Amino acid sequence: MNNQFIKVKFLKDDKPYGRAYTYKAPEGELYRVGDLVQINESAVGIVADEEIDIHWLKNYGTENIKEILGRVQKTELIKKEDK
Repeated sequence: MNNQFIKVKFLKDDKPYGRAYTYKAPEGELYRVGDLVQINESAVGIVADEEIDIHWLKNYGTENIKEILGRVQKTELIKKEDK
């Protein structure tokens, strides 16, 4: 597996909530705990400090894991909130 898999928690009122979900990072992008990411068109999340279960990945199949859209800068997050 040459993809980077990360655990991401959704943000609600700028705070992580709920459980962490597994996502693929875009090819060649490295993410660290605390990085803000665009999960889909409307949701932003934060990279969580949780271990990826490799056995689960192998059983579930990596082709079924969704890919995040990319990194979000805090200034971008603030602009979205102002709208």
